[in-house]
Amino acid sequence: MKNTRLLDWTKPLSRYLLFYGDKYYPSGGMEDFKKDFDTTEDAIIWLDEYVKANKIYVTVEEEWKYRWAHIYDFHQRKIVWKH
Repeated sequence: MKNTRLLDWTKPLSRYLLFYGDKYYPSGGMEDFKKDFDTTEDAIIWLDEYVKANKIYVTVEEEWKYRWAHIYDFHQRKIVWKH
């Protein structure tokens, strides 16, 4: 899924960056970046809606067997949430 980023390049990045892939292995770096958020909660809500709208697999177990997601805290410089 290329070109799915919803980033507004005219404003500074928010604190939390969501990286996501629907294949087992990451594409690499910013290719996996989806969107920035002010809170981890907002990122998780957006991710849940995104996955539901872009179903590829039959069951929930299959959906997350191959999909992955990380939320990176730009201030702390570390991953603060993984799926």
